[in-house]
Amino acid sequence: MGNGAYELSGRKHLSVAGCDLAETAETFGTPYIILDESYMRSRSRVFVRALADSRLLGTAYYAAETLPALAVMRVARQEGMGGSASSFAHAYAFLMAGYRPENVLIHAAGMSANEMRDVLKLGAFTIVLDNADGVAQLTSAASELDVQARVMLRINPCVTSIGRAQQSLWGVSPGGRFGITVDDGEAMHVVKLIKSCSNLRLAGFHCSCGSQIDSYDPFRHMLEKMTDLAVLAMFVTGVEIEELCIGGGFAIKYAIDDNPADITPTFFRIRSDLQMMCERKGMGVPRVSCEPGREITQEAGTLVARVLSVKRQEGFRPYAVLDVRAMRGFDPVLSQKTPEFALANRPREENEDVFALADRSLEPDGILCWNAFLPDVRAGDLVAQFAAGVLPWSERGVGSPSVLIAQYGHAQEILPRPNEKYYTSQDKVPTRLNR
Repeated sequence: MGNGAYELSGRKHLSVAGCDLAETAETFGTPYIILDESYMRSRSRVFVRALADSRLLGTAYYAAETLPALAVMRVARQEGMGGSASSFAHAYAFLMAGYRPENVLIHAAGMSANEMRDVLKLGAFTIVLDNADGVAQLTSAASELDVQARVMLRINPCVTSIGRAQQSLWGVSPGGRFGITVDDGEAMHVVKLIKSCSNLRLAGFHCSCGSQIDSYDPFRHMLEKMTDLAVLAMFVTGVEIEELCIGGGFAIKYAIDDNPADITPTFFRIRSDLQMMCERKGMGVPRVSCEPGREITQEAGTLVARVLSVKRQEGFRPYAVLDVRAMRGFDPVLSQKTPEFALANRPREENEDVFALADRSLEPDGILCWNAFLPDVRAGDLVAQFAAGVLPWSERGVGSPSVLIAQYGHAQEILPRPNEKYYTSQDKVPTRLNR
């Protein structure tokens, strides 16, 4: 089950990090996500050490969009990780968590010119751009503030099909949303544009393939394309690329049949291939960074929700309605898999049946899982979903879980559960309607 950190408590309930999940439900209510702090720390150290041992010499940036909680960011920082932000709010949160601006990447693809200006006011972040319009906006903001911004350019190597990884490569499909295509001259055009801007300094290239990648081939293809562009940039503009970021997307154990590979051999292979590519192309070897997010928190988290009711119909699988809201922003790869479930209050019972798990909403897409194998589910039971440590800000509405962090049998709430007043707390009513 999950990451192997689950065990039975003295009351024969499921426990995580020494915390009885049924007792935790009594204390904090449901739904909640409980994060195993020791597991998050060990996963953070795996990436930091793998980069160091393989002599890739780059930074493991924690991708905050996965679970932007200050406590999680602090854990990542304490274990030697940098930060990866996708908004001004994420960048500010990293500073609140004790990060230095130079250790944080900020993806500016979804930012306005005003947000870029606000980011530059906070400090010397590395800004990741992926289009020419972003270059113009950042140049304007940097010139206004009279600062020089360190920039990385996100590219799209346009991978179409590489073995088993084909469905996972949503991040680099031709015509994809993110990154500049490298094969049509557009990327080189933007490189020249950045070079011409005195307030910008091109430091590296960024590329993120997708998610749940269980093959090495996409990373090799990515490195080939990035080093090709680096050589061209060096000869045409004189810019020497100092850093390549290969993003995240490393496979995790999510479904019962997942068997993700150890990343350390992958990083050693990346170092070996990069060394040969750079020697062949006559360029220096840049350092290589990565952006794990789900790889740090998802396996460390367990969602616990209470069964509100069970609907049974002759000839159809039963529906168990839980007191949680299903996440709307599903990962395109993981959404095709069936996660692992168990009854936290009755983990040893057998005679499993197939249940559909529905959330508390009346939305047609409010399904957590169509094929959950569980013992006879009854109202009041506690359903645990493993590898569920993901909660972006966009999902923190009514029905979303609180988040706890646990270690050595002690759990503490780090993100409270939104209450029933959440929907109207920010409403503003015109005076003419106050009657």
